[in-house]
Amino acid sequence: MLDPRTGEPAEGLLSATVVASSAVLADGLSTALFVLGADRAMAFCEARPELAVVLVRAEGSQIEVLSSGFAPGEVEILGM
Repeated sequence: MLDPRTGEPAEGLLSATVVASSAVLADGLSTALFVLGADRAMAFCEARPELAVVLVRAEGSQIEVLSSGFAPGEVEILGM
């Protein structure tokens, strides 16, 4: 996915998944959040309680999963 600000591939996130009121909204937001990067994407989502989001990013050799809008324990990543 290209970052429209730079024309270069977006960096930082491996995945952005959004649950929203419509598939079109979720698709558009997942693309935008992927380009924003984890920190800015989480700030955006935490200010919008109507969204549920799972972001996956690489931190060195570690994989980090971030989520917003889900109850504690509601997000489970299998195979990690």
